[in-house]
Amino acid sequence: MPAGDGGRAGLWRERFAGPLGPWILAVAASAAFWCHPSSGLATLVCVGVGLHGLWRWSRLKRAWANPVGASFLALAFVVVASLTWSVYPNGTFRDIVKLLPLMLGVLGLPAVAMSRRRIWIGLLLAAGFVTSMLVLETFRLVGALGLGPALLEQARYTQPYLYTHPNVSSMMAGLCVFVFGGRLVAGVADRRQAAALVAGATICLGYLWMMGSRGPQAVFAMTALAAPAVLLPGWRARAAAVLAAVLVALALWSAMGVVNPRFKDVATMRRYNNRAIVWNHTSMLLREWSPWVGFGFGKKAFKRAYYENPNQRAPFTPDRNLIFPHAHSYWRMVRFEGGWLGLVVCLAAWVQLAFASARAMMRASRRARARGWMAALRARGLGGTLATCLGFILLYGVWDYPDHLIRHSQFLLLALLAAWNALPHED
Repeated sequence: MPAGDGGRAGLWRERFAGPLGPWILAVAASAAFWCHPSSGLATLVCVGVGLHGLWRWSRLKRAWANPVGASFLALAFVVVASLTWSVYPNGTFRDIVKLLPLMLGVLGLPAVAMSRRRIWIGLLLAAGFVTSMLVLETFRLVGALGLGPALLEQARYTQPYLYTHPNVSSMMAGLCVFVFGGRLVAGVADRRQAAALVAGATICLGYLWMMGSRGPQAVFAMTALAAPAVLLPGWRARAAAVLAAVLVALALWSAMGVVNPRFKDVATMRRYNNRAIVWNHTSMLLREWSPWVGFGFGKKAFKRAYYENPNQRAPFTPDRNLIFPHAHSYWRMVRFEGGWLGLVVCLAAWVQLAFASARAMMRASRRARARGWMAALRARGLGGTLATCLGFILLYGVWDYPDHLIRHSQFLLLALLAAWNALPHED
């Protein structure tokens, strides 16, 4: 007897509540977050993930009830405590409140990412949606500039940007390359999946080259060369990777002006594109006025301390319209916000995560080593991918501030790596 409307509705409800529902929710959440990161939907996704994690608190214990969780809790305490010494307490408070949904999502994410499969699904969905946005950006730029020299010369200056700034979209392209490449290393089911991953990586590499952002390009090259030397199993493989990295680095150094003519601009290269101005001034402000605890968390406190200090006027910049919204370096910004106290606590947290991840990777490859070197490498694939992506962002943070979607990615990768570290790798 054929099913009527009620029967079809019942079948749909059964499927949604069964295997189809989680996929629909995962895809919708990923699309909302990665395609429109500043929207209310993205905030709702973070809050929903956080509340789910709190509801399933027992699932979070393995990820956060350890020295890594304690270290980042200490960092959060320093951020909140900076309200007491901030030069702009109201601004610091508003920046903390603005960050709360993301932090709630970071807290709850390990309760969702409870297996290697789920972590890979999350990474690949994110990379897929980001790549789709970069494809749309590429079509926009080709339509405006055409296929020719103008595309490479003017792409980074052609607004409006889908991801707020060419450095942001370039960094996201680099992250996607590492995700697609890491999945290839970890193993795929068939050639079609491999072809899709290679196509995605190629698109993102082409975008990274087209935009001509020197910082993301240089840091991408350094991360890609350093990662095998750190993550490969066995000292012989790591030694070979170091030798290969040195040779490739020398070749890239000699050809970087050809890859990106902006590297030939000696004037801006020496000033780090005006970053030296803000770096020198923030260092002087810290040294003279608040070296131990800084000036308080957030961009609002930064602007107040940088531009409204009655005793230390902000230095002249060649472009009078240039306003520095932050210290243009993650690590300098951490120190500016929290002084030596904040920097030491922040470094301790990331170092603790690095040691925990190294131990987890050794556990992951210990049993796999009996099946050969390639099996050990694949066992490290997911953890190595997460660590490489985080290392990429933290290294970029030496020369620039990972703002907007890069910052979101940084802390979500932190949560995923903490979840992966907590998996039973010896089972």
